[in-house]
Amino acid sequence: MNYFADINIIRISEIVSRENRMPRLSELGALGVMFPGAVRIVNGKSLRVDSPLVYWSIPGRVYAWRTPPGGTRHNLWISATGERFQRMLNSLHELNANDMLPVSDPMPFVAIIRRMEKIRAKQSGSQKGQAMLALCMEQFVSEIYNLYYTQQGTGRLHREISAIAQEILANPVEEYDFHQIARENGISYDHFRLRFKEYSGVPLHEFCLQARLDQALKMLSLEPQSIKEIAWECGFRDASDFARYFRKKIGCSPSTWRQNANL
Repeated sequence: MNYFADINIIRISEIVSRENRMPRLSELGALGVMFPGAVRIVNGKSLRVDSPLVYWSIPGRVYAWRTPPGGTRHNLWISATGERFQRMLNSLHELNANDMLPVSDPMPFVAIIRRMEKIRAKQSGSQKGQAMLALCMEQFVSEIYNLYYTQQGTGRLHREISAIAQEILANPVEEYDFHQIARENGISYDHFRLRFKEYSGVPLHEFCLQARLDQALKMLSLEPQSIKEIAWECGFRDASDFARYFRKKIGCSPSTWRQNANL
């Protein structure tokens, strides 16, 4: 028997869709990558996809994908059968019973799937092609394990950064000592900034500015103060800097935005 015969690739697919799928019993096992903008239903439980994730589907469980109004669902996946593949899926399920993990950078997983597409196109049906595809599947699963253990090892810091981000959003005008926060977590300031960017998707300084801008937008539509006063209250100490940043992000001046907001 061919050593790699217990992993049989059935399908490699990609979809970009706004349609919803009805919940159904999974007949084939699958591994995949889902980009933000969808909701996954696992055995009746809805799980919103707010960041890229890797996922797996186990035969016998009920799954579905939903697309929120105005959203788009984009995912790539591999369907397969075989005893070894089933063992892979069972072991992943033991890591996370929701059958998925968030990932800050999905591209290594996407690259594996793209490589599998090329192998299947050029060497479909050959023993060499079968072996190469099975090895790619093992690499995909190995990357999931690496991701899981990395997240486990940094879970406390991730929770701390999440709490800090929520505090910034709630109180954007506060002056935060991020150097001290980094020291309290036993890491350098540079490493703290790196991890914060991984969490939020934007640099720390930009995150703070955006939070202040959001506060200014609310005040411009609800409060009677002058634009200069609002800029100051939202942490922008120079009204001209505020106006430039506002125009860069919103596409118009604060006064124009206020006029349109009050129409």
